[in-house]
Amino acid sequence: MRVPEGHYGLSGLVFEPGPEDEQRGVSLLMQPEVTVERDTRIIVDARRGKPVRTTVPDRTAVPQLIDLSGIFTTDDGSSYGIGLWAETFTGPTSGQLGKPISADRFAATVSSQ
Repeated sequence: MRVPEGHYGLSGLVFEPGPEDEQRGVSLLMQPEVTVERDTRIIVDARRGKPVRTTVPDRTAVPQLIDLSGIFTTDDGSSYGIGLWAETFTGPTSGQLGKPISADRFAATVSSQ
């Protein structure tokens, strides 16, 4: 892909195929800040993702919806995000690429209900 020089955020979804084309897993990977000043190569490798889990006091509770999201904030204060919805914690993984940046520039969230 060709982009002009500048600052960007990167998100990538990597789907792992299952038997008979059923989805077996998916990784949501984000690089909160990418500076492009010359030819740049970024590897989005699903092995960088780690399993996502949450706990609640009621151990019998079963999630109906899981949301993994990342919110990027730009220099002008506007923001944009990307998310992944799943029905179970079996399969989705999440990970950060690149260096950490301040929370006022990028936030990752996990929620379930």
